[in-house]
Amino acid sequence: MDISTKQIGDGKLPNKYWVSISEDYYYYKNDEEGGVWTWLGDLGLFKPKGKTVALFDTYKEAREFVEDIPFDYGHEEIHVNSIFIEDRLSGQVFEKVKAFSPEHGQINTFHEDDVEFTKKEMEKRGEAFK
Repeated sequence: MDISTKQIGDGKLPNKYWVSISEDYYYYKNDEEGGVWTWLGDLGLFKPKGKTVALFDTYKEAREFVEDIPFDYGHEEIHVNSIFIEDRLSGQVFEKVKAFSPEHGQINTFHEDDVEFTKKEMEKRGEAFK
């Protein structure tokens, strides 16, 4: 499926929601000032593959789709470690990411919804957030 992502973050309506997957994940890196979470791909240890896999008209549909994507799922040669939803009004509005801390030897998963800006913008423009 070839889904154009040129409209992500362009600030226009109608709003759309793109779902992307990636092999990249957060890695806790110690340095002189303590430590920092960084993308493993940014450390140059590997070049992560990623792909936009679906496009939806509503955030609800995109979130339901995301809930059905398991981590470690081999999707067309991509080992899923992170999942994102991006839209036209805000850019990234959701992420679900693995995070590895070698110091603790743990892999955790976290997710963040950040749709407040999108909701307010749609309200201002007389559109319902769905």
